[in-house]
Amino acid sequence: MQSRTGRIVRGPNTLARSPGQWGTESGLNMGTRLFVGNLSFNTTELDLRNVLTEAGLSFTEVKIVTERDTGRPRGFAFVEMVDQASATKAIEALNERELDGRQLNVNEARERTSRVGGGARY
Repeated sequence: MQSRTGRIVRGPNTLARSPGQWGTESGLNMGTRLFVGNLSFNTTELDLRNVLTEAGLSFTEVKIVTERDTGRPRGFAFVEMVDQASATKAIEALNERELDGRQLNVNEARERTSRVGGGARY
């Protein structure tokens, strides 16, 4: 957004972001961010990128989520598509498709709900 003086200023719903971060106020761009579930623990980001490329889909980022302590994959990923049309096409092309012996579950990512913390950790 530009001010009257021509300087670029941030509006109330924008955040500064560095490359590789998801962007909107909540940190997510829900329309073009996809959830890819039921991944094999052996599937790598490169494998998922190859499947997207072979399907002719345009994407900007692939991130397989890993466990914080062990670094092992958790069995799901997030894919940032270039636009809504690409996201829709990806869901149609990849949902229920088999990859590494598992049937993929692909849909639009939903905003993470706030969770109330559990008990104290000792």
